[in-house]
Amino acid sequence: MTPDTGMQVVPFFDTATSTFSYVVVDTATQHCAVIDSVMDYDPYSGTARTHSADQIIDYIQTHNLVNDWIIETHIHADHVSAAYYLKEKIGGKTGIGAHIVDVLKFWVGIFENQSDTPLTGEQFDCLFADGDTFAIGTVGVRVLHTPGHTPACLTYVVNDTNLFVGDTIFAPYAGTARCDFPGGSAAQLYASIQRLYTFPDATQIYLCHDYPEAGVDPMYRTTVGEQKKSNRMIHAGVSEAAFVEFRETRDYGKAVPKLIIPAIQTNARLGSFGDPSPGGIQFIKVPINQLNRDQGVFRKVTSKYCVTGQLTPDLIDDACARGFRSIVCFRPDHESPDQPLAEDLAAYATQKGLTFIQLPVASMAAISDATVADFAKNYAELPTPIVGFCKSGGRALKVWKQMKETL
Repeated sequence: MTPDTGMQVVPFFDTATSTFSYVVVDTATQHCAVIDSVMDYDPYSGTARTHSADQIIDYIQTHNLVNDWIIETHIHADHVSAAYYLKEKIGGKTGIGAHIVDVLKFWVGIFENQSDTPLTGEQFDCLFADGDTFAIGTVGVRVLHTPGHTPACLTYVVNDTNLFVGDTIFAPYAGTARCDFPGGSAAQLYASIQRLYTFPDATQIYLCHDYPEAGVDPMYRTTVGEQKKSNRMIHAGVSEAAFVEFRETRDYGKAVPKLIIPAIQTNARLGSFGDPSPGGIQFIKVPINQLNRDQGVFRKVTSKYCVTGQLTPDLIDDACARGFRSIVCFRPDHESPDQPLAEDLAAYATQKGLTFIQLPVASMAAISDATVADFAKNYAELPTPIVGFCKSGGRALKVWKQMKETL
């Protein structure tokens, strides 16, 4: 229950995708809305099931509710929406952010599914712009455009005191969503979260995801005050520059979401699997060499930079355990006697199945053209994902990013 008189929020948690869906009820009229629904989908077998959506349907029908809306905070990359299925079963208008047209232009081109995915967004009943308002029964809803995770992300402000934020911000211990999707921006996400922080501290924030440890209940709700005090990435006082550097560094090397290929295709069609083939079968397309390395759309997630005091066998073990296949090590020309020799580290990395290269540098503040050229040559040939190590700190990160920009 929310503290609002006449309003109820009922969370549903899908453990397979760690996603919260919500039914928001106006208790005065018994009208409701569904936010961020989930279709159960097994990527290994291509099996779609409706268990999660049916729980929502059962709740609405058991409580004799009238559904007004089926709305999305954004086009999700980590789960398939059940909006298409729910609309058939419980009715209601569908809605998403107006900037979905920008997302569609990009992704429809990748999947080449123009035949059944309109670029206009007409597959949704309503495309919400910043500041738009609508109602769930008599409960007022205001729309905030909160981009950064994707260009089309929205926050729904319900009764002025409840924020349904999608992936804009996570539980305080988890921080924020990634910003390396096409059109994403850490700077925009910072600005969006600052906008949320202008609400009173008691304002409720309803999360789209939580990833608790085993035995811990998932957190679906927090407050603006709790986020400002305790969010590990963007609590009050964190500067834009510090957040952007942290977020972009963290996003290097991230794998694409497991369900991104089916999720983006279907969610761009309201959760529909698309037109059937002449034989009556629906298909998911898999674009080859488009979501990996630097030849595809996820340029930022093919490599990662790590600041560290020194490269050690333990850090090589960690890189291997995290799925990296190559190491680029920026090292001073003169090593201290207690540091492992580069040859020993290279041999150990090779033993672990990693490709290892060293780029000696005299000063991280003044990288030579020859070193930049050497980096570009090696980077183009290295197995991905790649992790970079350096003894230095913030300046080294800027050099790493500068060198990648030359590729």
